[in-house]
Amino acid sequence: MQTNHLDVYKKVAEETGKDEQLLKDIGSFIFKETSQILKDPTCLIVKLKGIGSWHLRKKRMEIVVGEWTDRAKVRGREEFSSDDGYNTYLAKHIQYLNFQERLKEYEEYLRIRDEVRAERHKTQFIIPPVDKSDKFKSE
Repeated sequence: MQTNHLDVYKKVAEETGKDEQLLKDIGSFIFKETSQILKDPTCLIVKLKGIGSWHLRKKRMEIVVGEWTDRAKVRGREEFSSDDGYNTYLAKHIQYLNFQERLKEYEEYLRIRDEVRAERHKTQFIIPPVDKSDKFKSE
């Protein structure tokens, strides 16, 4: 069973003697910053100490870039009926530009990875496959 995050704040506040609202504010700040980092990544792997890492997926970035290719031209505020619509459009456009940059990095990563694999295959001994048909026969 998973613990509710509000229960965690309450329990930690009781154990440490800290204000529960302060802990909630810290948690909200951390989750907001983490969300922003994941929406607008600056590199292919996002690492958070003590939590783990997220690897950007090439296919997902290609989908986002493909959906926005026809809308790549920056549109003006007057084309939208509300500020919310315009702000949403700008956020998506920024994500589109960011993912274009990350895709360039991904291509470079794939090139380097393939070079390393090729070099490794030159220097490593390849074990020939075992004939599995004789493996389970009794003698």
